[in-house]
Amino acid sequence: MLFWRQTILCQVPSSRHLSITHPVVAKRIIFYKSGDPQFRGVRVVVNPRSFKTFDALLDSLSGKVPLPFGVRNISTPRGRHSITRLEELEDGESYLCSHGRKVQPVDLDKARRRPRPWLSSRSVNTHAPRRPAAPAAPSMPRAPRRLLVFKNGDPQSRRVVLLSRRVTQSFEVFLQHLSQVMQCPVAKLYATDGRKVPSLQAVTLSSGAVVAAGREPFKPGNYDIQKYLLPAKLPGISHRVHRKGNARAESRKSKLFINM
Repeated sequence: MLFWRQTILCQVPSSRHLSITHPVVAKRIIFYKSGDPQFRGVRVVVNPRSFKTFDALLDSLSGKVPLPFGVRNISTPRGRHSITRLEELEDGESYLCSHGRKVQPVDLDKARRRPRPWLSSRSVNTHAPRRPAAPAAPSMPRAPRRLLVFKNGDPQSRRVVLLSRRVTQSFEVFLQHLSQVMQCPVAKLYATDGRKVPSLQAVTLSSGAVVAAGREPFKPGNYDIQKYLLPAKLPGISHRVHRKGNARAESRKSKLFINM
């Protein structure tokens, strides 16, 4: 019994020693935008406390890297290898973010260069000839864009929403507005082909239609945008109406002259 207790006591420090010799290491990584050498990159510290899953990292990058449908893929700088796990990321390295499997490589040396603003301003001021200032064009109010919103799994249930400034103050405000319009809680948006729409920028870059869903996944359906979203005015109708009106007036005048 004494020997058995001694073996247990000897094993306890060994487990503590293992926890001390293997601390949690944070990885400092720079993420760039696929095909955009002008994008300066986003510095992110990756550790198990900040990102417990790989999808959590993708969602966080979607709010920092401007892509139409968010960050759905991470690859090496040349786009040859895709990263699918947090363990594959290496400390101090750079990676590319894209919204699809097709990745456009980026020259990282060119992307890391930061132009000096005072040099660019001097070159413009010394070499560019002075031109008279053009008169400012009158500001015309822009009509808010229309968006066709389908209910997830029910293409017959649809609404046309105007993307005004009031409802597009933030993505959360827009989801709340859609919840009132669709008369059901809206927590997520999808494109008509099932791709996730994670931000307002993705909404404005969409094809003109989205699918509103709650917490459930995307449900395929016949979300036909051409069938329901028609132009506000049909070209040429007013012109043809005026012609008919003029023809009737001329016929009345001719009859009047004949009677006289």
